[in-house]
Amino acid sequence: MKTKTPLAATIALTGALTQGAVAAEELSLPTLITLSQGIVAFDLAPEGDESPLEATRGSIMLLDGSTLAIRSPDGSTPLAELLDDRQATLLFEEAPGTLSASSGDLAGLALMPPGDAAPPPFTISTLVESRPLTLGQVASTEGIATPDSVTLTFNDEPFTLRLPEGSTLADFSGTTPITLVDADGRVLLDERSLASLSGSEANAFAARLGLLDVDMALRAAQKQAMAQSVGVIGQQIDTAMHPHREDHFGRQEGLYAWVASEYRDMQGRTGNGDYEGEGSLALFGVETRRDNLLAGVSLGYGQVSLDSRSGRMTTDLGGTLIAPYGALSLADGRLVLDAILLYQSLDGTNQASYRPEDLALDGHRWGGRASGTYYLPAFGSALVGLTAGGLYLEDDLEGHYLGTTSDYGIELGELFAGATLSVPFATGRLQASLIHHHDVTTDFDRTAEVLDAADGRTELALGVSHELANGLDVTLQGRTVIGSSDTEFHALQASMAYRF
Repeated sequence: MKTKTPLAATIALTGALTQGAVAAEELSLPTLITLSQGIVAFDLAPEGDESPLEATRGSIMLLDGSTLAIRSPDGSTPLAELLDDRQATLLFEEAPGTLSASSGDLAGLALMPPGDAAPPPFTISTLVESRPLTLGQVASTEGIATPDSVTLTFNDEPFTLRLPEGSTLADFSGTTPITLVDADGRVLLDERSLASLSGSEANAFAARLGLLDVDMALRAAQKQAMAQSVGVIGQQIDTAMHPHREDHFGRQEGLYAWVASEYRDMQGRTGNGDYEGEGSLALFGVETRRDNLLAGVSLGYGQVSLDSRSGRMTTDLGGTLIAPYGALSLADGRLVLDAILLYQSLDGTNQASYRPEDLALDGHRWGGRASGTYYLPAFGSALVGLTAGGLYLEDDLEGHYLGTTSDYGIELGELFAGATLSVPFATGRLQASLIHHHDVTTDFDRTAEVLDAADGRTELALGVSHELANGLDVTLQGRTVIGSSDTEFHALQASMAYRF
C-alpha cells in the first residue's frame, strides 16, 4: 500500500489526533493510546472449514471490553502461529502494526495476572499520518483498573498522561481533556484535548512526540549535502574563472578534466535534538573555457551518515549525482556570473532502536545555485572578490515501512553573501573565503518551521593551489563553520585538474 503525503500535509496532524478522521489503513493516535489499556483476549475467527489454529482473522479484546479486528498480513499465515512469537506484524483494522511483548510470547499478553497486578506491558509500532510511531505501555502497579495517571513511551521517550479524575484509558478519546508531561517536566498539553489543537499547535505537538523524527533527520542530511556537493563544484568554478589567469598558477583556456573529493565531520541541531555524523563526496568533471565562457559537467557520488536522538537513530543517505555548470565573465573578467544545476539519485535507510524494522529510503534530489562575484581592484598582489547568490534543493523521497510507502519530500533554500581573497606566493596561490549563508526556506514553505529554525551559518575556507607540471594543478582546501550555528562541519577537500 502507498500513502503519498507531502510534508505540508503530513504535519497538518489535526485529523490524526482525533478519532474517526484519519487516513485509510492507519490507526489514530487516540486509538493507539486506548489500546495501551491492556489486552485481555485474542479471539480467533476461523472461516469455512478452518480450525481455530488455522484462522487468519480474529480480534483483540481490551480491558474495557472493546474489540479491534486483526488479521494476518499475507492472508495465509495463521494468527496462532504469529501470536506464538514474541513479536509479530499484524493488520489492526487493516492498518499495519508490529506488536511486541516485553517478555514471553504475544499470546501471553491475554493472560490476566493474579490479584491486583497489571496486564503485561507491550509496544506497538505503526504509522500515524504516514510517519512511524512506536507506543510503549509501561506496567502499572496501581491495579487492574487503569489509573487516571499513566506513563507511556512515544518513540522511546516517556510521557506522563493525566486523565480527568476518575477516568481511565478506556474512557479516552480525541476530545478528552488531558495533561501530558515529558520526562523533563515540560507540559505539552495542560487539560486540553487533542481535538482542540490548532494546526500549528498540532505540528509542534507531533514533533515533540517524535512523529517527525525521520523528517528532521532527513532535513539535517539535506542541509549538510547542500554545503558539500555545491561547495566543491563552486570551488572548481572559482579556480577556472579567476582573473589572475596570466600568472603561473592561473587556469589557461582549453579543455580540462578534474577529480575532487571531500570528507567532512559534521554536527548540528534540528527540532528533535542534536545530531552528528560524517559525509564524503567524490567527483569527476570535464570543462572547457573559451574566452569569457566556461561550460562543464561533473559526475560523482555523495553520501552522509548521521546519528541523532542520542544515538538511537541512524540515517544513511547517498547516491550518484550529475551536475552541469557554467560561468560567464564580464568587465574584463572582474564580474563573474555562474550557475550550477544538480540531480542526484538517492537511497538509504533510517534505523531506530525502538522500531522493529528499518525504514528504507529511495528517490531523488534536484536543485541549483546561481551566484555573482565582483573582483575589486588589486591591492598589491592580493585580489578581493565580493560574492552573493542563492541555492535551492528539493528532495523527493519515498520511505518504505511495514509494507507501506510514504512521501518524504522536503525543500531547502538559502541566500549567501561574503568575500573571497586570493594571494599568489612563491610556490602557489593562497585562497580564502568568508561566506554567510541564511536559510530562507520558511519564506516559501512555512511548514519547515517545525523541522528547524531559519538558521544561518558562516563558512570559512582556506586553501592553496599549486601547479605540479605544465597543465597539471592541485588544490587543497579546508572548510569549517565559525560562530554559532545549527549546521556545523569541518571539511577537507582535495582536487586535481589536467589541461589537454
